[in-house]
Amino acid sequence: MLKKILSNKKLQTRIKDFFMSQALFSQWPDGLLVLDESGYIFAINSMAEQLLGYSTDELEGCLLHSILCGQAADYQHKEENCQFINIKKQLPVNHIIDVWLIQKNGVYLHVDVRNVANLFAEDLLANDKSEGETFARDNYYVLSFQDCLTRRYSEKELQRLALFAELNPSPIIEFNEQAMIHFSNPAMVDLIAELGFDAAGMPNIIPANIQSLIYKCLSSGKSFNNIFVESQGHWFLWNFHPVLERSLVQGYGINITWHKEAEELLFSEKERFLVALDSIDDAVITVDNNESVTYINPKVSELTGWISAQAIGRPFKQIASLFNSDSRSPVNNIVQSAILENRPCRQPGPVFLAHKEGYVFSVKQVASPMRNSAHEVIGAVISFHDITNEQKMEQSLSYHSTHDILTHLINRSEFKNRLNQSIEYFNNDKISNALLFMDLDNFKVINDTCGHEAGDQLLRQVTKILAEKLRQGDVLARLGGDEFAAILKGCSVEQASLIAAEICRDIQDYSFIWGEQNFNVGMSIGLIPIDESCDDAEQLISLADSSCDAAKELGRNRVYVYQDNDVNLLQKKGEMLWVSRINKAIQDDSFVLFFQLIQPIKSKESGLHFEILIRMKDEHGNLIPPGAFLPAAEHYDLIKTLDNWVIRTTFSWLNNHPDITEQIQLCSINLSGSSIGDEHFMHHLTEQFRQCQFSADKICFEVTETAAISNLNVASLFIDTIKDLGCSFSLDDFGSGMSSFAYLKQLNIDYLKIDGLFVKDIVIDPVDAAMVKSINEVGQIMGLKTIAEYVENDEILDVIKVIGVDFAQGYGICHPKPLDEISEVLNNPDYLEHAFNPKSG
Repeated sequence: MLKKILSNKKLQTRIKDFFMSQALFSQWPDGLLVLDESGYIFAINSMAEQLLGYSTDELEGCLLHSILCGQAADYQHKEENCQFINIKKQLPVNHIIDVWLIQKNGVYLHVDVRNVANLFAEDLLANDKSEGETFARDNYYVLSFQDCLTRRYSEKELQRLALFAELNPSPIIEFNEQAMIHFSNPAMVDLIAELGFDAAGMPNIIPANIQSLIYKCLSSGKSFNNIFVESQGHWFLWNFHPVLERSLVQGYGINITWHKEAEELLFSEKERFLVALDSIDDAVITVDNNESVTYINPKVSELTGWISAQAIGRPFKQIASLFNSDSRSPVNNIVQSAILENRPCRQPGPVFLAHKEGYVFSVKQVASPMRNSAHEVIGAVISFHDITNEQKMEQSLSYHSTHDILTHLINRSEFKNRLNQSIEYFNNDKISNALLFMDLDNFKVINDTCGHEAGDQLLRQVTKILAEKLRQGDVLARLGGDEFAAILKGCSVEQASLIAAEICRDIQDYSFIWGEQNFNVGMSIGLIPIDESCDDAEQLISLADSSCDAAKELGRNRVYVYQDNDVNLLQKKGEMLWVSRINKAIQDDSFVLFFQLIQPIKSKESGLHFEILIRMKDEHGNLIPPGAFLPAAEHYDLIKTLDNWVIRTTFSWLNNHPDITEQIQLCSINLSGSSIGDEHFMHHLTEQFRQCQFSADKICFEVTETAAISNLNVASLFIDTIKDLGCSFSLDDFGSGMSSFAYLKQLNIDYLKIDGLFVKDIVIDPVDAAMVKSINEVGQIMGLKTIAEYVENDEILDVIKVIGVDFAQGYGICHPKPLDEISEVLNNPDYLEHAFNPKSG
């Protein structure tokens, strides 16, 4: 039971009314007791009621010591409580002393007590003045008390917060009202040590306007967050909060350098990605899940006409108008499929992408889903690979693979395909077709005289004439050079003959004009029916070609119709068979080198002089003489291949038999007229001489007089070039032409080989003897050595000795033998004696 002692009632009322009206008094977090100078309680706040368990009415008018444990027969804390009672008036402001109080329920409460009268002094003084009187400060005092457990908890909390600040890797700093640093944790100290201070003496890592920030924080009581600061590559995000009761501003910094670096890296990667997208040759569009465009690269603008600013946000289908290249119908929406099915989708085959201006591009389209970090689909990337030029190139290559570039007619390869189709149609439908093989007459003359440009123009004009004469559905082709062919569909031999005759007539009536020159041309045509007699296109073309050759041999500019068992064509067919056998022999290396000795008549030479000859082996190993296959080789342009084979094989043999090569005086090798002046042959020959291991003066090349004089300037230059390599040259079959002597002076040759037609009858024909004598005398006057061919017996040999010919060659001297047997000749003195002195045998 508290004992109430009444004091100055007026004083109690005034002070109580004042304190109870103060918000700070009622909201103070600790218990508050207001006492007069005698120690009477006349006001308490709500927190004091909660801590003590008494109401305001119960404590009002009670002495303070009535709730101290020392007055309640509990002497455990009497001494300290009495000490408190004695010094309560002199208790310094904010000085804390702990005492024990007794709660209403009798439980002791250990509390911290401090004098906080100064918190209300100014307001109370102002109140006194308004009342017209002054109340002395010593008339009251205010005690604040809190449970010691709360203080201890607060101390621990402060320790924890201090430890948090100390160990925190982020910088923490406090400023007072004058913007002076009040506190900084170790992380902040380290940053200051690393980054230093600015010109105003502030750390470089805090905002430059820190003074105005501090003023704003303290004046407004508001926080300022997310303030970015960068210093020497370090980035921080600062948050500043006011601590009003302490007049401080606390700053907390977050190191976002790694975030900034990642942001820069991400930006750099994005920039590189965009630069790459902008520079690649594929068109790229990105869309969201609604198929609205979010990005296009420049290639898209090039293909569609839409610029980026216009395209962003528009539907994909509006920007990329796609339709099938075949049906012109809209394509399947693979963008939608990629988004809904979460997988890459590819448009099957090329499609057309339309430009705003109306033209189209052929593209390949691929759509792939775009995903976020949670692997959720957020849109799609669509790429278009422009294959327009590729398709044009493919079409061009396809066209050029089947067509002649000059005339735009189909070429030989495609013509063979069409011809095989015609053969198949006949076998199925029995519809008559005909094949024309056409060869321009005098084309070579025009081409050589006026040049290739004139020749090309002639071929184009002839193509136009042929196209006008053929019917719709007929097939016209240029096989190569000046050769054309045509398939006349649904046409009998009689009808085809009429059409072919009209072509000959129109070509003959046509005049080719080049500059001031006017040329007449003709057309030789071979005609063959396409029927059951032939089931191979190549064979048909070959027979038609032979028929064309027959038309040429009959006088040109005419039609020759193929017939079974035609003697002329059988001969041509035989030549074609030889062509096949020659090619196989070249492939199988079935040719064999022979040699025939050339005997010196007027002088004894120490070395061998012989001519290289060629033979072919058949499938049974039998030897075939050159007269059987060389005409076909010359006619079908295989003779240069044989020339190369003979030279290469002869040089290789001489390199591999140095002992025999050393004893050779001269080795003569025949050259065809086709090889004269041929650049590829000359290159091959030069290379053979470069690789040879013997002296070039052991080699002599022979060319016929006919081949030499057919193109005298070319032949003369060719002979001079060969002689520059170090070898010698012989003119074969001399005397066969009436104007032989006229050309002889223009050729830089070493040997003159007299035509065997004059030699073989020299014993019985005085005219032949006179011819041989004349040729021999002219040759010797010109410093040439002469060789007589066809010396087949001793009688002929005696006559040419008398005439003074230098060398003799023929069966009467030596029969041709395989080159590998030449060692037997060298090792058999009797044979040599017989060879060079036939009568001795």
